[in-house]
Amino acid sequence: MNLDELLAAAAAAPVPHKDVLIPLGVDNGERDALAREREELERRIADATENASRDKRLTSTPDIPTFADEFASILERENALDARDAEHMLTLRVYALPGVEWVALTAKHSNGFGGYDLNTVCLDAAQVNGVAVIDGKESPITEAQWDQLLGRMRGRSVDEIAAAVFELNVADTADEVQRLGKVSRPKLASDSD
Repeated sequence: MNLDELLAAAAAAPVPHKDVLIPLGVDNGERDALAREREELERRIADATENASRDKRLTSTPDIPTFADEFASILERENALDARDAEHMLTLRVYALPGVEWVALTAKHSNGFGGYDLNTVCLDAAQVNGVAVIDGKESPITEAQWDQLLGRMRGRSVDEIAAAVFELNVADTADEVQRLGKVSRPKLASDSD
């Protein structure tokens, strides 16, 4: 295979991407209260079970049907919150950048010591090469929408975006070179002796 064929194959290949789920507009107050209610019920069940096993005079088990009903109620409310919250999830699809664009972003955010601000570089890359996936279709994100999105995201979402972008542009590439380099090690002039 010659260089033109290699370049044509590379151009025809899909650009690698990763999807990041971002919760938006979700009020965790209800979920936190429900989690506390569940923890309290689990503590009550554990206490009742422990007390029953210690008191040999008890011949019946704790009032499990009552606990089961309470547990089913909590589970039903958790499922309802999950369904509601799922409607407020955004799928952000980030694509790998061409190498020269990645290098330009890292240079733009250089720390002056040969490194760069990883989160800033990765968020900039996501803004440049990221799209929203709504009802299975990709939709570009405007600068104003991106600013709003950043204002709604929590730290964990920012970390997940940064990790996805870093994997696409640095880690996955290094892994691929190492993996494929073992298989297709180029024949060097020094090997012909």
